[in-house]
Amino acid sequence: MSPIVPTPTARLSMRIAVVACAAFGAFGLLGATVAQAIPTPTLPPTGGNAEWQSLAQNCYTGAMRSCDSLADQTKFSNAPEALAYNDYGFSCGGRVYYDPNGVYMSCYEQFG
Repeated sequence: MSPIVPTPTARLSMRIAVVACAAFGAFGLLGATVAQAIPTPTLPPTGGNAEWQSLAQNCYTGAMRSCDSLADQTKFSNAPEALAYNDYGFSCGGRVYYDPNGVYMSCYEQFG
């Protein structure tokens, strides 16, 4: 019985398939998730504005848009508790380090 020898066209097709599979695997395109896993939060601040408390609690449970809203709503407030809520929002509920002088990426952009 003689071995089966692929034609030149078949060999080229096999090479293309191997390269494509390797590329998909190398770039994580085989079922990998795009968003980062959400780290464990710190406890939210308490007291003061009821709306901020609600946003902080939602941020704590993983609602990243609530973290962003909390950061936006407290950014220019002069209320005594605003700074704690602002830091909590900008740090995505204590999940990331927030540097006010650095480049900021919203919590939703980071974690979805």
